[in-house]
Amino acid sequence: MKARETKKAKQTKPSMKPGPSKKEQSKPQKKEEKETPVADPGIDCSFAQLVKVVMDDENGQIKNSGKWPLIIDPNGRVGTFMQYQNTNYLCGLNSKDMSAEGLRMGLLGSLRYGKTFVIDMMEADLFESLFEMYDRVQPGLMKDIMSKEITKEEKYLALVKSSDPDDYQPTTYPAYMVHEFRFILITSVKENLNTSMVEQTFPIRIKMN
Repeated sequence: MKARETKKAKQTKPSMKPGPSKKEQSKPQKKEEKETPVADPGIDCSFAQLVKVVMDDENGQIKNSGKWPLIIDPNGRVGTFMQYQNTNYLCGLNSKDMSAEGLRMGLLGSLRYGKTFVIDMMEADLFESLFEMYDRVQPGLMKDIMSKEITKEEKYLALVKSSDPDDYQPTTYPAYMVHEFRFILITSVKENLNTSMVEQTFPIRIKMN
C-alpha cells in the first residue's frame, strides 16, 4: 500500500515593510503649529482728529474691528481731554478710582447713562491687573467688558445693589442708553506694550506733533 501523502500547508512569510531609514529617524519631528491671535494693526491719529476718529468713529473703523479702542498717547494729553468729555473717567493710579466700588460704579454709571467709560492706565502696565481688580467685583467681569457681554441685561443688572441710588436700580436702564456704552483704555507707554492687551483691543496711536 502506498503511504498516504500528506500535503504540507504552505507557509507564507509575513510581509516586512521597510522601516524608516537612519536618516529619517534622525530627522526632528515637526510640531503642530498652533494658531496665535493676530494683533489688530490699528491706526494713527493726530490729537486734533481725536473727536472724529475716537469719539465719533466717523469711518466706523472701531465698530468694524469688534473691539474696544486702546489709545496709545506718549504725551499724556488724551487723559486730560477725556475728563472734559461726556465720559466716566477713572485714573489707573488713583486708589479710590481703582477700588472695587469705584470700578463698579464707574461701569454701572456708564451703562445707565450711555457714557464712554475710560480707564487711563498712564505709564503703568495695568491691563492684567484690571482683570484681577474686576474679579473682586464679580468673577469674569473684565472678560465680559472686553467681549461686550456686559451690555446684556442679565450681566449688568447682576452688578446692581439694593443700596445703590434709585436711578441705578434695575428698572432704570433704558436699552438705548446701554446701547451707547463704550469702553476706552488709555496708555502712555509707547513701546513693549502688553501683547495680550494689544491683541484684544483696537490700537489708536496718537501722533506726536
